Amino acid sequence: VFTETDPSWNAASNAMQAQIDGKVSKTGDTMTGTLKINSGAAQTLKIVNDGNEVVIGKSATATNDGTAVGVSATASDAGAALGNSANARLDGSAVGFNANAALSGAAVGHGSRGDNSGAAVGFNANGNQSGAAVGYAAKGDNDGAAVGNNANGEFSGAAVGESANGSDFGA
Repeated sequence: VFTETDPSWNAASNAMQAQIDGKVSKTGDTMTGTLKINSGAAQTLKIVNDGNEVVIGKSATATNDGTAVGVSATASDAGAALGNSANARLDGSAVGFNANAALSGAAVGHGSRGDNSGAAVGFNANGNQSGAAVGYAAKGDNDGAAVGNNANGEFSGAAVGESANGSDFGA
């Protein structure tokens, strides 16, 4: 058994071992401090894996090419959900707390709904069923259009302005 007695060699060896020990190298390892990942000359963040889903957040789930980011965010079938409890499926895009989008719909805002090719932007805006809604609690669902706080243009109607009502084929 050989024991190294040179103090400078021991110091260098101990320093190298400390660098190796400080690396995250296997599943279950933990890390503290800033994670810095740079790829290529442009310093681009690049994360590649063998899967097709992206999940970031406690209790977040994604299936079939979905992307879910946020606590309890859910995405499936190429949907993209960003925000706590956001839900996106079937090519839908949902951004915001409890936003919901499906079937190529888009929803941006707390509680907004953009199902079935609908679009909604605003707190609790509803553009379901090929509708469009922009504004706080605007309702443009079922082929309607609404722009403004509490505007209601649902069921093929159109409404522009605060609390305007053009529902049921009205304007």
